[in-house]
Amino acid sequence: MCVNKGIRPFVAYLIMLQIICFSASFVPAAQDSQAPPEVINPSENARKYQLETEKGLFTLEISIQNDFTVGMNMFDLLVRDREGQNVKDARILIVPWMPEHAHSISENVSITEKSDGSYHVENVQLNMKGNWEIRIRIIQGGVTDKAVLKLSDVS
Repeated sequence: MCVNKGIRPFVAYLIMLQIICFSASFVPAAQDSQAPPEVINPSENARKYQLETEKGLFTLEISIQNDFTVGMNMFDLLVRDREGQNVKDARILIVPWMPEHAHSISENVSITEKSDGSYHVENVQLNMKGNWEIRIRIIQGGVTDKAVLKLSDVS
């Protein structure tokens, strides 16, 4: 019985630590308004992903040079509404998530809106090989929707 009493606080501590790390990933990083975001120029190596959000409120297009790799990643994100119009002034939350280990990365993802309603995303850290998810939440005009980009065998 003494062992159970000692384990419970430790397990509760680990769960709380995971919640704090996961929540910290949703805090938008401070944005540098002086430097324009780096633009990913399309090339033959560019990779595009298209997703529809769970409720169907938005479609997302992710453009990344080459593909997602272990380490720091950046990409451009285009958000469109049901009518196909670019969504401006949205609050976007992005969390890199490793489902097999049930954890995210504590680095803050940096999101900068560009003038055309698209968004440049930086500081997307994938710290090890394996399967990853890029969890995306869009909040705009009083509505919220989300999508998950599943990445297999990131190396």
